[in-house]
Amino acid sequence: MTGSLPSRSARGCGLAGNLKQATLQGSFWLFLRFAGRQGANMLAFFVMAALLAPQEFGLGSIAAAVGYAVRPLVYRGFRDAVIQHAEADRLVDATAWWLNAGLGLAIGGIVVLAGLAAGAISGQDDLAVLLVACASIPFFTGISAVSEGRIERRFEQKSLTLVQSVASVLAAIAGIAAALAGWGAWAFVINRVLESALIAAGILLLSRWWPGFAFSAPAAVRLSRIALPVMMTATLGGSFVHLSLMIVGGVLGTAAAGYFRVATQIYQFLIQTLCAPVVQMILPAFARAPERAADRYPDAVALLALIAFPAFFGAAAIAPDLLPPLLGPAWVQPGLPAPPLSLGTLPFLPASPPHPV
Repeated sequence: MTGSLPSRSARGCGLAGNLKQATLQGSFWLFLRFAGRQGANMLAFFVMAALLAPQEFGLGSIAAAVGYAVRPLVYRGFRDAVIQHAEADRLVDATAWWLNAGLGLAIGGIVVLAGLAAGAISGQDDLAVLLVACASIPFFTGISAVSEGRIERRFEQKSLTLVQSVASVLAAIAGIAAALAGWGAWAFVINRVLESALIAAGILLLSRWWPGFAFSAPAAVRLSRIALPVMMTATLGGSFVHLSLMIVGGVLGTAAAGYFRVATQIYQFLIQTLCAPVVQMILPAFARAPERAADRYPDAVALLALIAFPAFFGAAAIAPDLLPPLLGPAWVQPGLPAPPLSLGTLPFLPASPPHPV
């Protein structure tokens, strides 16, 4: 009959088509976002490594590793819980924002106290000051992650790509300039902290949203039930490189930490550029079609394998010969652990898609 409502199956087909198109477009822009950020970070990383002594580079890396080891606690969790809500709910979003901002402030305060205590016990005042500076990383993430989740829920990846890529480029320029000026370990810390601050500022401006003072205790309970397990799994899965770096630095010294950080950068660059965009795009897609999760899991793993295997095995083959001429003779050691680290992609591929599922 003319003018009648479409059938449920027709509406479902239209939703599936729109969701598939939005997911593909979002994945494209998400890939560009990760590639832009990681490309700028990779350039800054190797330029700073070439300009700084291994001891200086290692000291800055240890300080930044502390901030980034706790970052998944505020980047994942409440952000994911907000994305899981297919439709916007201002009270739920505001509650999630206040919970995440408070968590970021608390974690940042703990890092400050830990840095001051470590400096007093070890007598390394330089490390203590660097740790205090890096305590701002979880704070900046805490005040912006939920707003980023609200933007991702609408599949507006293009805007996030522009904001985060520009922030990474500016932070890379600042880090390289500090290294050229002879600021030592501070060059690495400036790069990491400034990127977090610029990304947070850009996301908050882009979202054009203020949560107000709305807060709901029942919503907080529901959000926490979703967020807490995600925080734990994200921290366990995403912080092992940073924790390993801190252990290496504590046991073998700052020079060894610098070597280890250069070696792990290859692994992290490939994971963040090639694999993370695919995994991150699964959550907002599955939030709208959860009944398809089981069917799409093998496809996600196959896509990750198709992308990752050639890149990781290729990096394992060329890294030992590439790093010394690229960074200088002082950086021969990082080429040795790079090949076995690249094999870390084998457990990563099947284990990552179940997180958003």
